[in-house]
Amino acid sequence: LLDWLLRGDGADSPQAVARAEARAREEFDLDDADAAALVAVAAGHSQEEPEVRANRLANALLSLPKKGRTLVMRVDAADRLDTSGKLVLQRLSRDLTRRHLLLLATAGPDWQPPVGMERMDLHGLEESAFLLLGRALFAPGRSPDAQLAAAHATFSGGPGNLIEALEHLVQNDALFGRPGDYHGLSEDAELRPAP
Repeated sequence: LLDWLLRGDGADSPQAVARAEARAREEFDLDDADAAALVAVAAGHSQEEPEVRANRLANALLSLPKKGRTLVMRVDAADRLDTSGKLVLQRLSRDLTRRHLLLLATAGPDWQPPVGMERMDLHGLEESAFLLLGRALFAPGRSPDAQLAAAHATFSGGPGNLIEALEHLVQNDALFGRPGDYHGLSEDAELRPAP
């Protein structure tokens, strides 16, 4: 969420907290105190109770998906989340069917997902599932199916590799947008492992 509030700028960039608070006020229609509290949660500096932190974060995240645009959220190391993180993940998983939300969580082999989520062991995805994921990452009608099919072979169907490759292309101005709204893939861009 902090990355989204800062529009990709680093948390250590000049005036990061002030800019994040201003965007939180604007995007979530929060007063100054609630915007500051949300940014403190997103930055990991909140001293509020875990349930309060989880509620703030879940409410903000659940308000992001818009009709016709899928929001893709990746939760790394879901098996090592703190209490607030587990509560947020539970809340998000309960609301998956009512939102335009694709929630990807990475975890160890013994992790049991919350109700509402399904576990997929991360071996390569079948081509049809890989293409479905790839298409969900692009704006409607903008997915480069031929390049995604080639990427399936390159990445042995690994979804994490695809996500990292797309992020790398964005950083190098060969692709524009964010997950769920990628567009403008350069014709000469190759979907290959990110360095």
